[in-house]
Amino acid sequence: MSFEIIDNGIQIGLFLLFALFSLIQGLHMQNRRFLILAGTYASFSMGTLYYLLYLVIMGKVPQVFYVSEMAWMASYLFLLALCLMETRRYRGKLDVLVLGLTIVEAAMVIGWKILGPSYPFTVTFALVTACIFYYALLGYRMEKRMLMVAMVLVIVWQLLLYIVSVFTTGYTHFNLYFAVDFLLMATMCSLFFWLKKEECK
Repeated sequence: MSFEIIDNGIQIGLFLLFALFSLIQGLHMQNRRFLILAGTYASFSMGTLYYLLYLVIMGKVPQVFYVSEMAWMASYLFLLALCLMETRRYRGKLDVLVLGLTIVEAAMVIGWKILGPSYPFTVTFALVTACIFYYALLGYRMEKRMLMVAMVLVIVWQLLLYIVSVFTTGYTHFNLYFAVDFLLMATMCSLFFWLKKEECK
């Protein structure tokens, strides 16, 4: 069995579990932040599920998988909504260092054509991740919140994952690609715990 199937299976199960945790927590606390986080996890897992089903049924990596990419984009839109809710206190503030790093991040997303060859889709993804990156990094600089660090790291690991995938030749055995993917999974799951910790203060 290919390690890619194992990796994607773990990701789907883990994110669906955390979507359920977030949904229960959101309903219990009547907190929209957890409901938005549940959307983040559910969307990401649905995109990965489509990708995995294609891989298992067809026996090959899909050359065009816009269904997965749209679901992954939806996941980042949910994350953006959460980020904007968490940083509304200092929205509109300008930090030159953070802005410079954000421009580099967006340029890398566009330069590496993350989320496929579609230029409009790549630019849209770059704008969404740039907003998350900017406000989360600004939020950390303003308040030193670990939730903001986790959001920044989600963007960093996602970017690194795509870059590593360009140089990865095989997905049968564990390699650097899967190591980065596990970092991404762990960081995304940590969002639930950091948000819960902040809400329980």
